[in-house]
Amino acid sequence: FFLKDRQQISDWIKSYLPRERGLITQVSQEMNLQIANYIRGKVIEILICAVVSYAVFAALGLNYAALMAMLVGVSVVVPYIGATVVTIPIALIGIFQWGLGDQFFYLMVAYAIIQTLDGNVLVPLLFSEAVNLHPVAI
Repeated sequence: FFLKDRQQISDWIKSYLPRERGLITQVSQEMNLQIANYIRGKVIEILICAVVSYAVFAALGLNYAALMAMLVGVSVVVPYIGATVVTIPIALIGIFQWGLGDQFFYLMVAYAIIQTLDGNVLVPLLFSEAVNLHPVAI
């Protein structure tokens, strides 16, 4: 309904706002810009994480490397929880493919490094540019 009747809903909401609404307009334009910057940053983060994960998984010879890389990319949409949930299929595939040997250990260390660099380096750098905040604040 929001897409279909956008203009009607917008006119209805505007009827409750003051006639002089320069500040509201300015704030809403800034919000739209910041939200667009956030979404752009998140898409870039997804792509970077997926590409790096695929390169690492393929180099290690992990079965379903492209699928697992896609899951890693999508998992960054939900911080902490996404990474934790995606760890399960990656670990299961590694265990079924190699057992609890060296290759499995290398896979889990590589995945941990990817997640650590994403959360502590990539996200602050990307979003500090996108939303005009210092990386420490991010």
